[in-house]
Amino acid sequence: MDNLEWNAGVAETPILDAHITTRPPQGQRMIARKLTGVKPSPAQDLKFINLSHPDDLNRQHEVRTEIRRHVMKDIGQRRRRPRPEETSWRATRTSSEFARQPAPRLQALLIQPMSAVFLPASQALIMVSSIADVININSRSASFWKKDVDAIRLIGPCIHFLLSMPRPPSDFVYMSDLEDLVAREVVRLTCLLLMSKLKESFAFPPSEQESLYARLSEFFAQHVEVLGEKYIELKVWALVTLALLRYHDGKDVYVQEMKREMLAMNKLTPPEFIEIARDIIWIDVLMSPFSENLAADMNPFVSPEGTY
Repeated sequence: MDNLEWNAGVAETPILDAHITTRPPQGQRMIARKLTGVKPSPAQDLKFINLSHPDDLNRQHEVRTEIRRHVMKDIGQRRRRPRPEETSWRATRTSSEFARQPAPRLQALLIQPMSAVFLPASQALIMVSSIADVININSRSASFWKKDVDAIRLIGPCIHFLLSMPRPPSDFVYMSDLEDLVAREVVRLTCLLLMSKLKESFAFPPSEQESLYARLSEFFAQHVEVLGEKYIELKVWALVTLALLRYHDGKDVYVQEMKREMLAMNKLTPPEFIEIARDIIWIDVLMSPFSENLAADMNPFVSPEGTY
């Protein structure tokens, strides 16, 4: 049956073996490969084997093994699965971002009615929460902190977003939405400080860190009292975060403010107060090492039994 008859019968032309158009060197035999759906690599399409007699193809086990390996090489490469250590942490990041919801207190903050002024801050909190998930999952791996390109992809978009957020206008203290403006700026500066600390952990120079500390301290001292019941837990998170990030050189001003807030919030204990921050956004590698020390610093007194 020729090709014309096959075409007339709407049948598929049978698969043929590859034709060898050139003769191999004397004493060698060329093995034709089947034209299948798997396309071999151009450099490895042909392979020469040494035979002293045509019957050696069936007699010599090593020759048959070499032929099988050559034929199956491309198929094996396509079926090969990556080793666990070769899996990029970006895959972990993708799954964690969509599989894990924000912490309960953060969810409660985001679902409540909010003004358009605070909306960019809510988007920033979601981005930082996703980054915190990735850091908390991978921070124990030493190689994680050495992947510069992946680090830029992880925190770069968030830093860009934070830097592009609107700042309070010069006369914002006289505006009707003062509380929302202050809350937005507190979120922006606190998140920028977290990103700066992560940059430092990834061995990038955190040149802006000291200026961020200064701006945050000044802004808190002047405007933190504006934040009322609507943003009280967000205020707690910012205070705890800043105190932990500056535990060795600047926590005292935040500790005093946290003590006042504890008394106002139904006399919470220091661990309960810190737990509020942990349930919003918490990066273990940056915040957990000094959390117990901070709780002890916040305790105004200790009972004889050693309890709060």
